[in-house]
Amino acid sequence: METKNNYPSTNQPYLNRSFSNFANALVFLFLIIFLFFSGEEKPVYSILLLSMGSIAFSSLFWGIKGSIFSSIIFSLIFSGFKIFTGGEIAWIFLIYSGIFISFGRILGENLYSISNFYASRAKKIGDRDLLTGVYNRYCLSEKLKKINQKKDLPLSIMMVDINGLKFFNDSYGNISGDELLVKTAKILENSLKKNDLLGRWGDDEFVAVFKNTTPTEAQKVAEGILRETRVNKVKGKRYQVAIGIATKDKPGQPLEDIFQKAEERMDRQKLLASKSKRGTILSILLKTLREKSFETNSHALRMQDMGRKIAQEMGLSQEEIDRLTLLLSLHDLGKITVPENILKKPGKLNKKEWLMVKKHPETGYRIANSTDELSHIAKDILSHHERWDGKGYPRGLKGEDIPLLARITSVVDAFDVMTNDRPYQKARSIPGAIEELRRCAGTQFDPKIVRIFCRLLRENNPQYKLTKECL
Repeated sequence: METKNNYPSTNQPYLNRSFSNFANALVFLFLIIFLFFSGEEKPVYSILLLSMGSIAFSSLFWGIKGSIFSSIIFSLIFSGFKIFTGGEIAWIFLIYSGIFISFGRILGENLYSISNFYASRAKKIGDRDLLTGVYNRYCLSEKLKKINQKKDLPLSIMMVDINGLKFFNDSYGNISGDELLVKTAKILENSLKKNDLLGRWGDDEFVAVFKNTTPTEAQKVAEGILRETRVNKVKGKRYQVAIGIATKDKPGQPLEDIFQKAEERMDRQKLLASKSKRGTILSILLKTLREKSFETNSHALRMQDMGRKIAQEMGLSQEEIDRLTLLLSLHDLGKITVPENILKKPGKLNKKEWLMVKKHPETGYRIANSTDELSHIAKDILSHHERWDGKGYPRGLKGEDIPLLARITSVVDAFDVMTNDRPYQKARSIPGAIEELRRCAGTQFDPKIVRIFCRLLRENNPQYKLTKECL
């Protein structure tokens, strides 16, 4: 499969050596000119310059392997000239010649190697999807143009879509979504042959290209991929992919038509998988929420019972009552991303922990909005911690700008939380909880809903012996 890293060779082309030698010649000429105008009062500079010059000139004719021997000859010639004119002794020139041979030529050669390496790396990175390491869409499209030949037929195209990537991103964060993409890419890579191609085609889609592969052979690969994805988990959750395959077996068939057929088949499989999953989405979400927090089944049932009575008293339609019933079960859906030790902490939350908890309406909104079955209650989930006086969160809505079902939820939830034990507080008495609701009516709660709720409590719960004064 064509996804492996091929790092560039550090062998230098002839053109580079020619350019290097030309530069050496220029340096040599400059050094000779400078040497004869430098005077005899700076013998060390003369030694250095002559040594550099001998290396440059010798490498011009003999290259790096011959420059050691040749530089010795040139050093002897130049040092002999300097001795004849009263200059320095020859062995010093030999030392400096060795130093500059080792440093100058190696540095020059490796600078080119490094620049060539990173240029090749930049091109390679430009061909890849940065997250998964497979080809990006542009590169895969270009490669398809080259392999769409008669000798490559039958040419099978496989489109792969990750079911629920948006749900993963919204529920567990983008890092978990990235993990899902990387894991899927690795499963696909391991399923393909050496000459197959793999690329990321969209946010949650991959395309695999099989040369000389029949539909039956491609389908066997798809079945293996499906088996692998079913047993793999991300954040402890299983996930699935939808796969569509189409094959080009005649030279005249446009590749665009093959892609379209593969995509249509993938979409049909995704639709079937989605329908089969719809019945389980709610149970999965509720199970996760109850495991991490105090949203027990009995808590949800109590809230639903009280909420329906308030909705009926207010004359809401059956459709709105059904929405409210669902909302009362899932209003704290966003808490599934809050660490369990924070949700069950017996003491007061610190500032950082409180900020994490305050994000749960927005998280719940994103999760619900990404799920067809819950999108109709997404705005209610977002708004269930708004206050009547506009001091709530996350948007600071005020009064009747807060969705009605969210206002009902905040009253019912507050009452049930106050009247049942939690690690951070003991349960209040029914009269005590009602008094707290009345005290906060007009500031935290919708006063009309508080009045209706308290009246219903008295009428439907004679065992509490609530007086009109208490209400």
